This record gives sequence, C-alpha cells and structure tokens, in this order.
Amino acid sequence: MSKLQNSDNFESRKSKDFLGEKNSNDSERMMLEMNLLQNELAQLEQQMQFIEKYFQDIQNLEKSLEELKGAKKDQELFSPLGQEVFIKTKIVNPNEILVNVGEKVLVKKTIDETKEIIEEKTKRAIEIKNQIAGQMEILLNELNKMEHVLNDDCDCSDPNHHH
Repeated sequence: MSKLQNSDNFESRKSKDFLGEKNSNDSERMMLEMNLLQNELAQLEQQMQFIEKYFQDIQNLEKSLEELKGAKKDQELFSPLGQEVFIKTKIVNPNEILVNVGEKVLVKKTIDETKEIIEEKTKRAIEIKNQIAGQMEILLNELNKMEHVLNDDCDCSDPNHHH
C-alpha cells in the first residue's frame, strides 16, 4: 500500500470518528487506559495501607512513651527485639531516649522532645495521606467517567452484555 493510500485511509477513519462512528480501537484503547489507571490506583492503595500501619505504630510508640514516663531507674522491663521477641532490660535513665534521626544516627532526647519529633512526623504523614486520598479520588472519577463512556458506547441489545 502506498503512503498516499495510507494517508487516505487515515483521513477516512478520522472523518468517521468525527461523524460519531466509533473506531473499534477506541474502546480497546480506553480499556487499556482504564487498566493502567487501575494499576496506579492499586499502588496508591498500598501506599495508604503503609501509612495506616505507620499510624498504628505511632500510637503504640506514644503509649510506650507514656508508660516510660512513670518508670524508675533500675526498673526492669521487656524490650522488643522484633517479631514477638523480647529481652529483659534495666532502665538506666528513664527520661533519656535514643532517637534514630536518619542514616542510623542516634541522638539522646527526652520523652517530651521525642513526642515533639513524633508529632512532626505524624503531621507530615497526614499531609501525605491527604495527597494520596486526593490522587485516589481523581483516579476513581476518571475510571467512572471511562466506564460510563464504555457503557454508553456498547451495543446493549447484545444478549451477552450485562450492565
């Protein structure tokens, strides 16, 4: 087929689309785009689950800090090592906590200073959660619009089609 014939064929398809006749590739393209949006939505949902777990961890940390406020020097307690494993420890200074400030750097902080750090991190996490929720809402709206377009374009007289 010559380039001229290809060009004429393209113009013919373009004019049919313009006249309202749907190209069969339009639905396929829209379904592919919907699939991509659904994948993006799934990733955002995973990020949201991660943030929800972060909030649970923060609540547990805040409880532990409150309990530590009443602790006495030389008091014994069980410290978590991870995955349901604990070690018996003795408190040397109940108001001195080591906080990881990044890059495995530990800094001595009081309980109240630690709470302030947690509060700032929580504020940032809430901002991120709100951004993710906004992105999810945009994606859901786009998906709903596409679904309506696909449903409106379908041949609903087809007995195999179900809304």
